Amino acid sequence: PGWELRRVVIADGPRAAEAVPAVLGWLSAQGHAHSALCGMEFRQFTAGQMTRAEFAAFNDAYVAQLRAAGLLVDGKVPLTRTNVVMKHSGTGDALHAFTYVAPSSAPQPVPNFVLSAIPEVRFRTEQGRLHEEVVEAGGDTPQAVRAKLDFIAQACGARLRQLGLDWRQVSQMQLYCEADLPRSLQWELLCGIEPAGRRGLQCFHALPPIGPAAMEMDARHVASEHHLERL
Repeated sequence: PGWELRRVVIADGPRAAEAVPAVLGWLSAQGHAHSALCGMEFRQFTAGQMTRAEFAAFNDAYVAQLRAAGLLVDGKVPLTRTNVVMKHSGTGDALHAFTYVAPSSAPQPVPNFVLSAIPEVRFRTEQGRLHEEVVEAGGDTPQAVRAKLDFIAQACGARLRQLGLDWRQVSQMQLYCEADLPRSLQWELLCGIEPAGRRGLQCFHALPPIGPAAMEMDARHVASEHHLERL
């Protein structure tokens, strides 16, 4: 009570290497504490997905920015993140959007929340080590795409339940993939996540940062959304 989430979308966002200081400067200028930052959304513009080494370097640099700003909690990142690749002839990256917490005097009939993007990846532990398993890795048949969508929808639903929420509280959903979704699969997905499906699904022609994963979904409910040309 007394707080809300606000999302800011940037048309010409800063490079990832300068993203955290730029956002924190903007928050300070608006009178908000640095700790108000709670979510980041990045876009990579490359000819294809990153290698694990490339993504590790990107992630290490991002975490270093948060550490320098004193935003890590017990050494861990407390922010959600969506990080996707949008194929492009050039190279580069940019901050697409961020979410922050702000005081609110208005009642919040629906809890505000934001989720990190969830790929079609199962995580299992074997002999004390964490293993990743991509659902239908490399598959692009309608059956494979259906399996990927089913897994992501179920994983997103489980994440909501962990927060004490369900699909009724979701106001925005984003799907990131390059697969052509048959109309029947679109209908199945939207029907499977009712009543959030009635609000529609925003689709981006994009990929998870590392293959062979080929699909991600995130969801949120924020009090307001603002669009800026740049920070």
